[in-house]
Amino acid sequence: GTEAQKQRWLPEMAKGEVVGCFGLTEAGSGSDPGSMATTARRDGEDFVLNGSKMWITNGSVADVAVVWAKLDGEVRGFLVEKGMSGFSATSIKNKFSLRASDTSELAFDNVVLVQKCRQPAQLVLAEFAGPHVLIHTRLVAKVPRGLGPHAIEVGQGNDDGPVVGD
Repeated sequence: GTEAQKQRWLPEMAKGEVVGCFGLTEAGSGSDPGSMATTARRDGEDFVLNGSKMWITNGSVADVAVVWAKLDGEVRGFLVEKGMSGFSATSIKNKFSLRASDTSELAFDNVVLVQKCRQPAQLVLAEFAGPHVLIHTRLVAKVPRGLGPHAIEVGQGNDDGPVVGD
């Protein structure tokens, strides 16, 4: 993100005063950014976000969400703050597993992201666009797959190191 975005959010996150979440996964496309259905469109200098994200850790408790959406066919990151009109985060209850963490659905119904508001200075993550985002987000999305087998090994009393697999 921009320096203004970092200054706005990172100090409070580092102190544990603010919680964030990462909105990539969708019900219909999983964590494949190329297949996502969530979109952003330009409206003058602002952006309008529509769609939903699923199984988002800390979604209903987060103060800010980094949300991935397609803008003119290109995957872009957007900052969506708790309380924005048209944005909702609903906890998913009665999960079969991973009940220790809050998991949510994020919904965006014509959420207007004002480009020239005071705080934060910008809501679009300008550095993140194009094909390299697809590669980066695919790598991030793969991390839990590597941790799952390791968690099983540890649960079985073998913590000699992670099990490598895809």
